[in-house]
Amino acid sequence: MKIAKFACMLVVLGALLTASAAAQAPGIVGKITLPDTTPKNPSLASVHGVLFLAWKGDGNDTLNIEYSADNGHTFGHKFTSEETSPQAPALCAHNGLLYIAWKGDGNDNLNVAQVAFSAGRITGLANQVTLPDTSASSPALASLNGRLFIAWRGDGNDTLNIEYSSDNGQTFGHKFTSGETSPQPLALCAHNGALFIAWKGDGNDNLNVAQLNVTGENIGDLTNKVTLPDTSASSPALASLSGRLFLAWRGDGNDTLNVESSADNGHVFGHKFTLGETSPQSFALSAHTGELFVAWKGDGNDNLNVAKVRD
Repeated sequence: MKIAKFACMLVVLGALLTASAAAQAPGIVGKITLPDTTPKNPSLASVHGVLFLAWKGDGNDTLNIEYSADNGHTFGHKFTSEETSPQAPALCAHNGLLYIAWKGDGNDNLNVAQVAFSAGRITGLANQVTLPDTSASSPALASLNGRLFIAWRGDGNDTLNIEYSSDNGQTFGHKFTSGETSPQPLALCAHNGALFIAWKGDGNDNLNVAQLNVTGENIGDLTNKVTLPDTSASSPALASLSGRLFLAWRGDGNDTLNVESSADNGHVFGHKFTLGETSPQSFALSAHTGELFVAWKGDGNDNLNVAKVRD
């Protein structure tokens, strides 16, 4: 009888340990699927404890923004702009404000504007500037040391270009063009007081991450470039959280979501885990209230999804 009870206890203990391990395993938690849809990848940004989501319309090119004030449990307060783009927009928190960037509709000019927010409502886009710089792809935004950086791939070529604004997006300059190239959009991220850029290879699918050398008013060349064995046919995403630089991408030859991180400022990446979610487009990453969030469009549908990443 005692042996039987002991065996039963072992079974129960084993089940509890298995459940505990499953509960702590890397993965997606708190996933919500929105009724909003897009054929492209969305964008995420966190400002003052509010998580913003932006995307281009489905069957149209309108730019849409909505937000969650409850850590991604629910989204609402949708705003649809009169501005349009055939590509995904980019979002960025900068100097306590939210900025959006996009490529023109019917032209390739890059545009940057502030997202006006008042009394819990997104009221419009303010202080829009249209740059002479052009791209056939989506731009990327990042904020570092009071400067708003924008990055894009060349128009009619695949060169990586970066410039910045020191006056909250009113004017941009100090353009730097790298010898690196990519046929896909770029990812940009401020991390541990430095600016990082990620891209997929040109003529190959390997993912690359490098630091941008910003000295004084000048953007220098890329440093500490690392080419990963991981590959993707789409652009990667970057986010910084708790001293770690996170990289996310969709699989190569498949649509799986993959995430890994670097704890040494981009020199080495590891701790890779593949999540059960899939998308034919790129993913969006953002740190928010001390946690990592991911957003993507559905696989086989266009619904937007948002979830926390537990690693």
